[in-house]
Amino acid sequence: MKYEDLPRDPETKGILIEQVEFPVRYTLLTPIEVAGVETSEIDIEEPTVADLKLARKADDNVDRSVRLLCCVSPLAESDAQRMGTRDFNRLSEALGSFL
Repeated sequence: MKYEDLPRDPETKGILIEQVEFPVRYTLLTPIEVAGVETSEIDIEEPTVADLKLARKADDNVDRSVRLLCCVSPLAESDAQRMGTRDFNRLSEALGSFL
């Protein structure tokens, strides 16, 4: 499933996470380098309970989102920190349904 195709509530426009089919492929607006390779797409898997517990140990929402993103994708924390804010905000929105 592509990010653009995520099911949304018609009224609130929030993501209907129970209807999402994983993995979700997200196309970055601004490519980043991951493990020495320029990357323009990231696949996001469904978080596990262990992923959620780890993410919730962070002190603030940004750190929680970074931790969860790194758990469910091939990104290292340093990769996520180089990501543009537009991309990060979209991915955080999708993952925020779990936090």
